[in-house]
Amino acid sequence: MEWLTDIENIKIERSVVSVGTFDGLHKGHLKVINKTIQKAKEMNAVSVVFTFWPHPQEILFPEKKIYYLSTFQDKIDRFEKAGIDYLILYPFTKEFSHLSYQKFVKQYLVDALKMKFFVIGYDHHFGKNREGDFQNLLSYAKQYNFGVERIEKETVTGELASSTEIRKAINKGELSKANKLLGYSYSLSGKIMKGKGIGKKINFPTLNLEIPFKKIIPKNAVYISVLEYAEKKYKAICNIGYNPTIDKNNQLGI
Repeated sequence: MEWLTDIENIKIERSVVSVGTFDGLHKGHLKVINKTIQKAKEMNAVSVVFTFWPHPQEILFPEKKIYYLSTFQDKIDRFEKAGIDYLILYPFTKEFSHLSYQKFVKQYLVDALKMKFFVIGYDHHFGKNREGDFQNLLSYAKQYNFGVERIEKETVTGELASSTEIRKAINKGELSKANKLLGYSYSLSGKIMKGKGIGKKINFPTLNLEIPFKKIIPKNAVYISVLEYAEKKYKAICNIGYNPTIDKNNQLGI
């Protein structure tokens, strides 16, 4: 997979494209991505995902705190594992948000990416004020000679696979539910920080993680976990919460 942050120098002859935020790349997203890859193979084209960084809501609604299911690197790794040919992580800005859906389709998808087929999620809107939708795409498909298919929503044991529902589950500490909707185990990664060494003194050493990114942290609790370090995996217990007994600053610890 090749990933880029712009489309100025991309050289593609024909492509099948999907556009979206794809935070977490959960089972609902994968339904769209798998169709994109399948259609590209059928049409002898390359599969392209056009997504954004940072999350559009972080730019459009700066007063709100936006927390992510995946980091920048997580996103790249997940798409590479999915099997996409090209991943475009386009910088989302206020200026870009003013671009009409007509110009986005024509200039970015048809002209730059040579799109011949567009795969869209069931609830996806794009362009200024989210004016672009499936009906608009149908009329544009005729005008610019590309196909379009809308993928219906994905449910897992009756639950909608969506980033919103997964965030709710993680905030509640319902990791089993979140993992089912994601299709993989939710993870946190960060820099190991030097602690007070109290665990080592009682023959129960611990690792303290600094989470540097705006990633959703599960509800305060103790979780059965897997620790991955230096390409090795270990059974572990993860405690998320506060420790006022030994931490006078009462800071969140992981």
